[in-house]
Amino acid sequence: MKKLLTSLLMLVLAVCFVAYPIVGAASTKKKVQPVKEVESGLKNGVIVDFGANYVVIKEAGKNQKYVLNNKTKIYYLGNLADIMEIAKKGLKVSFKVWLKNNIPQYLTYLEIPAAGLEGQGIIGMSLIDLRTNVSDDSVPPSLAAPALDDRTQLVNGNIVKTTDLNPEVDNQFQFVNNKTLRLGRISVVPGTLTVKVEGKEYKLIEANAEFTADDQFKMTVKDGVTDLVFKAELPAKNQAEADEKVQVTYQKKIYEIKTAEINSFPIHEDVYVELNGKEVSLAKALYRGTYFYTLANDNGEIVYINAFYKDAEAVIKSIKGNNIELTIIKYGKPAFVDTVTVEDWATITDQEGNTLELKALRAGDKIRFSVDPDSGYKVVEILKLK
Repeated sequence: MKKLLTSLLMLVLAVCFVAYPIVGAASTKKKVQPVKEVESGLKNGVIVDFGANYVVIKEAGKNQKYVLNNKTKIYYLGNLADIMEIAKKGLKVSFKVWLKNNIPQYLTYLEIPAAGLEGQGIIGMSLIDLRTNVSDDSVPPSLAAPALDDRTQLVNGNIVKTTDLNPEVDNQFQFVNNKTLRLGRISVVPGTLTVKVEGKEYKLIEANAEFTADDQFKMTVKDGVTDLVFKAELPAKNQAEADEKVQVTYQKKIYEIKTAEINSFPIHEDVYVELNGKEVSLAKALYRGTYFYTLANDNGEIVYINAFYKDAEAVIKSIKGNNIELTIIKYGKPAFVDTVTVEDWATITDQEGNTLELKALRAGDKIRFSVDPDSGYKVVEILKLK
């Protein structure tokens, strides 16, 4: 019996030793992975190089070279096109990639937009100080004709744009003498001038006509100054008596005057650039900033640029506490997304001048806003647009 048990035990051990390497060999066998091929989603980037069978696109700051082949569909304004005829470095394109095990193989789709104007010449930085005021002055501000800087060949000067606003009613005049009243450097809207002397309405005649009655007067304009000239002497010897005995009413033209003062500078190669207080590339600051402070060295070269948001237009995406996520509008179109912080004491109004609270703003509202460098680039003004 003892001998039988010993034989059985040895048999069991033998079976175990034989089975173990068989199981182990099966567990180490590698499975064959299937090849995964798929078209990517739509991507965006900027062309930095291209040829008949390739294109190099900058995506998220990195250059990636892609193959073009007979499976690549290249579109320009909705039509199939040849890349060599339409591509330009710097254009922002949309594209899709054929991926094999997540490795790019070739482009399947490439949409190239139309290019704008191509130019050549000297590049500098023009600081345009834009000022807007409302005036009734009949003589527009003087212009400084654009001129070339002898050293840099950049343009300096100013441009004035005048826009008519709704006219205003006025009754002011200045007593010059007993036959002349002065309205000043204004433009009177034709057909709106009324003059009464001691209650009697006088008749306006053409400036070059002859007087035929004592109750007639002319309106003359010389060097932009408007005068009322009477045939008969007025019953007044000074301003006080004229104010008492003469009533003058008229509508005067009102103008919005925008003056752009242009000063151009070269940019130093080591220029230090910030956007809303954070260091960025020159290109990003110039594109995203809407107002700039600059500093030049003693050679007249820009060495520091402080770009920030002033009178920037945007659409609110979301509001969380004092933080607003915005889609910034550039040239009338959505351009990029940024988040700004609103000062607790910020001025918030609508276009009718009503004061609002931050909580009154909603996602989708269009606003114009400004930050203040002295407040850590927090928003200090918000105007809710219609």
